[in-house]
Amino acid sequence: FVGDGTDKMIERALKENATKENIAFVKKYYLEHYGEHFVDTTYAYEGMIELVDKLKEQGVIVAVVTNKVDSMATTVVEKLYGKRFELVFGQRDGIPAKPDPTLTLMALKELGLNPNECAFIGDSSNDVLTGVNAGLYPVGVLWGFRTKEELLSNGAAALANNAKELENILL
Repeated sequence: FVGDGTDKMIERALKENATKENIAFVKKYYLEHYGEHFVDTTYAYEGMIELVDKLKEQGVIVAVVTNKVDSMATTVVEKLYGKRFELVFGQRDGIPAKPDPTLTLMALKELGLNPNECAFIGDSSNDVLTGVNAGLYPVGVLWGFRTKEELLSNGAAALANNAKELENILL
């Protein structure tokens, strides 16, 4: 159910019972539970902390744009990575979720970056499409929930099987 933000995840889980009221009710309890258990089984993928450090050493600006609710996104990223990222932007009220490029373009503006100088890395079609829609270099990683075919068919310009391959693409 994941990949399109909290509301969409809950809508998919509720199926025919997905009214606006039911989604709001479930979301309240979901966020309370997730707020207490957000890293019980969440971890940084192998080699990623080291890769982020290496990118930063090379002068690369690293940031996170996610469909996870903004407050939770910041908490999860900081718990797993510390303060390594220049910024973390999560889902916000009134801003469409990925693959809409709005949040990504807001992040780039805050960082003072041009889209054509950046890569957007992710493990889903939404991530790849976000990169395409925002004018970034879209890179798909194959350790997530989606297939190579899905990532390529949605516009991935490059694919990585692990952190070392991703490093080779980026540096």
